[in-house]
Amino acid sequence: HAVAGVYDLNKEVVLEGRLKKLNFTNPHASIELSVPDKKIKGKVTDWILTTAAITTLTRQGINKTSMKPGEILKVTILPARNGNPAGFIRNLQLGDRDIKLAID
Repeated sequence: HAVAGVYDLNKEVVLEGRLKKLNFTNPHASIELSVPDKKIKGKVTDWILTTAAITTLTRQGINKTSMKPGEILKVTILPARNGNPAGFIRNLQLGDRDIKLAID
């Protein structure tokens, strides 16, 4: 499975940040999330996060207008194995909705 090669399936990281951009494209959408550093005041890291397939998102009621730049998102991700600020979203909190995203 391609996901296992790129992301660490045995580790989960929770991030909270401001949505910079939503790329709603096939086969997988991606989110650019600006995450403030908890240790260094004023430092922000932009993470590139891959989501489940567009069809999975649509079934969960998410479309290209569901998330707006500037919104605060909380995500649980499988981090990139290479240590880059990238990951695969397992769970997404959007307002009061908690959306589980299966790997497909």
